[in-house]
Amino acid sequence: MKLSSLSKATLTVWFFIAAIFFISQPCLAGSFIIADFFESPFGEPVGDLTFNASDGHLYATGKSLLSYGSSVYKIDPQTGRYVEFFEHPSDPMNQLKYVTSCNGTVFVDHYPLLSRYTIYKIYPEDDIWTTFVEPETQTSGGIVCDGSNLILAGDKYLYTISLSTQEETSREKLITTASYQGMTWDGEYVWALSSDNTLHKIEDGIIVDETPLPSALAKCRGLAYDGEHFWTYEEGLFSRYRKNIIKLKPLGELCPAELIYGEDSPEVTLLKHFRDAVLAKTDEGRQLIELYYTWSPWITEALKQSKELKEEVQTIIEEIIPLTNKGRK
Repeated sequence: MKLSSLSKATLTVWFFIAAIFFISQPCLAGSFIIADFFESPFGEPVGDLTFNASDGHLYATGKSLLSYGSSVYKIDPQTGRYVEFFEHPSDPMNQLKYVTSCNGTVFVDHYPLLSRYTIYKIYPEDDIWTTFVEPETQTSGGIVCDGSNLILAGDKYLYTISLSTQEETSREKLITTASYQGMTWDGEYVWALSSDNTLHKIEDGIIVDETPLPSALAKCRGLAYDGEHFWTYEEGLFSRYRKNIIKLKPLGELCPAELIYGEDSPEVTLLKHFRDAVLAKTDEGRQLIELYYTWSPWITEALKQSKELKEEVQTIIEEIIPLTNKGRK
């Protein structure tokens, strides 16, 4: 949202709300809003998703009622249309489940009825499939590529397989009570989507952060990251987003007041106290907190664009702070 599309007066009013109803822990880090969505473009539910940075497209497996499908679909994330599909060249009883991509290639795991569990490497430009590895343990929560390795989620462990040697290089105990429905890589961390609609950020096999998806979503499956947004598929029976591929925008790491004063400033500490000690105690206050989640990202972006607006908002906050401070006495 560009600053020119909103009047400064409107932004100032919304910041007045945002400054009072200052909410996050920490602020907005780890929260998401639904940025876009579109129906599954290939006529069946999505099994898993990945983003191929080399061509800027999503790749997805399909899932029927009882099994996973036989194709990997290439989807334009801008239009929501699938461009083409890649089908396993020899096995008619296909079970292509989890998919990931890196270095211009796509990896998909195959759960055959008779032969061995296999992870295939696909070269999309030529539609060439090669057997990458036949792990002893089947994945049960997803596969992800960090650029040098494939990481497979089992029931209790994360298995790391080198891309260069196709050999397992490490096995890390994974402590979680939830099953996983897909994994992705953000350039630094592994992210996994749990069965309770929570994203787990994982470092060296340890869950270092847990972030719930927006409450409007239910029963999501598959996870991709395009460098800016997370993607998933939603199949909640009574959800308005049912059978849709969802684009999730992570909210900024700094709230508007943090942007102005700094994360550890006295002003920010006071506003957080007002949030927790006053607003969070009532239904009305919690509703206003929810309102803030919706508007704060655009307010923060507007402040980055306009020094004048930032100064005006700072003046408003300084008028508000004495009122919030009374609540501490």
